[in-house]
Amino acid sequence: MRESFIYALQNLLVLDALILILWLLDGRFSWKSGHLWRKWLWLLVCIRMLLPVEFHLEDLNQSWKGWQVQLEVETDDASRTDREAEEEIFLNGESTYAQMPSADTASVQSASEGDKEQAAVSEKNHISEEAKAEKQEAFSGFLWKQKTLILSGIWLLGFLVLLFYHILQYYLLRDFFFEDSRTCQDEKVTGLVRSWCRSYHIKKVPELLWKEQLPTPVTFGYFRKKLVFPPELFEEEEMPLVLRHELMHLKYRDSWYKAILLLVCDLYWFNPVFWVMKKLAFRDVEYVCDERVTREMKPEEKKQYGETILKAARYSTGKPAPALVPFALRKKDIKKRMNNLFVFRNWRGGFIPFLLALLGVGLLEMGITVSVKEIPVEAAAEQTPVNWEEEEVIAGTYPTDDLQALNRQKDAKSSYITDRFTGFNHYYIDENGTLWGTGENDSWQLGITKESDINNLDVTYTEPVKIAEHVVHVDANVNSTFVIWITEDGNLYGQGANTWGALRLPMKENEPWNPWLNLTMEPQLLMEHVTYASAGQECISVLTEDKKVWWWGRMQATTGTEGLGSLFAEEPRLMVENARYTVCGLATAAAIDEENRLWLWGCNVWGQCATEGEDYLEEPYMACTDVEMVWTDFLSTRQNVFDPAEWMGMNPYGSSEKDCIHSYTTFIRKTDGQMYACGMDLGAFVKSVKLFGDLYVENSERPEDYVRSYSPYFLPVEIIEE
Repeated sequence: MRESFIYALQNLLVLDALILILWLLDGRFSWKSGHLWRKWLWLLVCIRMLLPVEFHLEDLNQSWKGWQVQLEVETDDASRTDREAEEEIFLNGESTYAQMPSADTASVQSASEGDKEQAAVSEKNHISEEAKAEKQEAFSGFLWKQKTLILSGIWLLGFLVLLFYHILQYYLLRDFFFEDSRTCQDEKVTGLVRSWCRSYHIKKVPELLWKEQLPTPVTFGYFRKKLVFPPELFEEEEMPLVLRHELMHLKYRDSWYKAILLLVCDLYWFNPVFWVMKKLAFRDVEYVCDERVTREMKPEEKKQYGETILKAARYSTGKPAPALVPFALRKKDIKKRMNNLFVFRNWRGGFIPFLLALLGVGLLEMGITVSVKEIPVEAAAEQTPVNWEEEEVIAGTYPTDDLQALNRQKDAKSSYITDRFTGFNHYYIDENGTLWGTGENDSWQLGITKESDINNLDVTYTEPVKIAEHVVHVDANVNSTFVIWITEDGNLYGQGANTWGALRLPMKENEPWNPWLNLTMEPQLLMEHVTYASAGQECISVLTEDKKVWWWGRMQATTGTEGLGSLFAEEPRLMVENARYTVCGLATAAAIDEENRLWLWGCNVWGQCATEGEDYLEEPYMACTDVEMVWTDFLSTRQNVFDPAEWMGMNPYGSSEKDCIHSYTTFIRKTDGQMYACGMDLGAFVKSVKLFGDLYVENSERPEDYVRSYSPYFLPVEIIEE
């Protein structure tokens, strides 16, 4: 949702600039070239805002990267100063606890009962104030986390209020016009209407009504059009001019044109520039209609037409309703309208400003990329952007098990896994497409349904066990509780433990913490028409043949900035459409779409989703463009990743340099071949988190706050083979 806001903001900035320029230059181009080109331009602006499809010039020319615009948003993080102080104390090895001053025993014994009661009341009030402040801070934090949802609600509420108002206005006007109106019985007038309808190729002749006390003729309605006239306002020679004007509105469906403009202005009600556009566009509707009616007229006929407009304007009062297409505008616009009638106009000249405006909008909209960077108020003055092209900086060096295989990964099929080792189990596909497995069977992950094997880590099968045939891809979670595979016909199967609903079985009581309570007796069909599947620690991400990415299960890390958060989906959730690849790490998942845009969701404690903010992103976040491949936590093709004798190297906080696991880190390779990473142990950001669960921290006595560096932005890295 945040990306939609950012891209809508980008569109608004560009189109606002165009509207303001046309407003400031009003009259400089319109008089000689007419107003028709501006009328078309307003319509294209409205369509663009109703269908904000994203385009970038780099999609058309890879050598052009456009202009990068980053908006820094200062966040009022009152706790940052205290947290940074605690981090500095911890890093310097100082104690975070201050000693309480000792009390004088004699003074305490000699204290009066009244003093004790007063102290107790004071302490109680102090505790109450602290609790109130904590609740207020928690509520403020909740509002800040839900800011996108709140802003969306305000936006939607404003739109619905205006939409209801204009719909109500339309029906009230309809009742007003039809309440005491009567059908025109003048054969001469109705004959003129039929004649001009044939001339203008209008198939359905509108109904002609007379209404007393009507200040000006109007065209009303969208489907069943009606021309409403005040009786005896115009002379006999003036009626053909009035009818031609109103029927010209009818021919070019100006009522629908104004309705689209009104809908866009209602939708973007918070943007005052759009109300300027509406005013200009409504005026251009009348100018264009006049220009079309008088195109072939002689000066004397134009003079009579202008006098007819002046006559109608003399009785016109107030601002016309958007649902009406009146004959006369407000009196203050009449002077410009009269001048517009007698200008010699080159109609072809309108193409030049129209094409220039389109070219300008296209270059700006496709060439500008807007991003939002949230930084604390205290650090706002210290943040400076780094130009990695000017400063050739490598943020770190990371090992992989097979650099050539890593470079060959470009899509789903080039990333198929045929040899997977988890530390507890080994799965591999032979040359005949048969899937075999060895290792533990404590969750029946090998397909051997022995009751004695359940939750029994002492049983190990060293002889390969046949699991399935016609297999093209295999994966398993790092805890070795379940294994998944894809067959040649595109079916995704799984067996083992239903870890947090990963195997799509109904969850049982206490199952999440005891996965052996819910095991499959035979391979479970998880999904059909599958192109690729990736197993996280307790979840699965799947790419189907229709280019959709689905995810289900649970994501949870053993660290958190505020508490032990998580992301859970018992049934498959549609995350990304028009995708070509997906991968699921320990607690973070990723997808790349057909436009090479990277989407991330899940655990974001260490900024591994390439953004600051919440610990877990429930919706996919568009983190980067021009991305060729992505890896989450595992910088490997997952072939022979671990040494079975050193499986403890999987520890996210381990120090083994041979590991290909870099937990809480996301790696990408852009289409130019450069590798980037974000997440833990990158950059200059420092964070203090809480530890939960049974996480082992090397050389640590389980501090209450664990401090580590990280980067919520992609930095260039070097990949080597170990």
